[in-house]
Amino acid sequence: VVDPACGSAATLVAERLLAASEAIEADLVGLLVSTIALDTRGFDPAQKRFSARDVAVVGELLDRLGSPPAADLRDRRVPDGLAPTVAGVATALLDARADVADLTAAQLLRMDFKQALLDDGLALGVASVLATLDDLTTRATERDRLTLGALLSDLTIEKRLDVLFALTKPSKHRPPSADDDAPAPRDDGEKRKALLYFAHPPTPLNPNVDVAALERKLVALPAELPPSLAALPLFQTQEIATLGLGASFRVLPGHSPVENDSVIPLRYSLIRREITRKTILPILLSFCESLRRQQRPPRGYPSSS
Repeated sequence: VVDPACGSAATLVAERLLAASEAIEADLVGLLVSTIALDTRGFDPAQKRFSARDVAVVGELLDRLGSPPAADLRDRRVPDGLAPTVAGVATALLDARADVADLTAAQLLRMDFKQALLDDGLALGVASVLATLDDLTTRATERDRLTLGALLSDLTIEKRLDVLFALTKPSKHRPPSADDDAPAPRDDGEKRKALLYFAHPPTPLNPNVDVAALERKLVALPAELPPSLAALPLFQTQEIATLGLGASFRVLPGHSPVENDSVIPLRYSLIRREITRKTILPILLSFCESLRRQQRPPRGYPSSS
């Protein structure tokens, strides 16, 4: 289920449980509060990862636990929690989650991975990676002994994906390679995330999706952003409807899956640090669906034999 109207999938679960039952076990309530606190970064406004639905659900869950009211949800007490407050629970979980020092790049790509399937069968995956782009490429070459492109290719095969994206942690961008003639993102000292993708080349039996056209749509945002997405709270708080992604794609030198002209090279873009998978995945699904409709032959069009 992809619902970009809230910041945590646990909010969807909690909404159904709260609507269906007056009695929910305290342990389950605590788990839901902790999960939503983690996904929303403790309801930190600067992170722009939550909506009014998340706030309302956690408030009701805490009421069930007998937590006293507070002026700020972040300061509400979490009985028997990992930390005394909602913000503290989020910090404790984030610290534990961020301990990835011993992981390889392949493990990081699988650690927080989600995939979705379009009605026509196109399989799309997005990995949220707890490492910067530089860190991820270094781990790929030093620990996995493979290029990052090869690791993404392996994951698409393992998960039976047509297109795979990876979203990294933010960092200040590095100087562009002299071999890459794509326009470099401006260096204003701001940290940005990296969005990478790998797609298998199209074949007559599997036309895949026009990734060049998909790139153009992502770069052109907020143009062509569907109104149904633009109106959602997370899209507004992340200012996607006004600022877009800030994307400019280019080849990642030295990290193509193989040295073969028939393989689509690994490409990436730096994007605004506020962007999350919660918003990027619905955008990708919407754009891929639109492009696939354009690729389909009209009804009555004779098939080749």
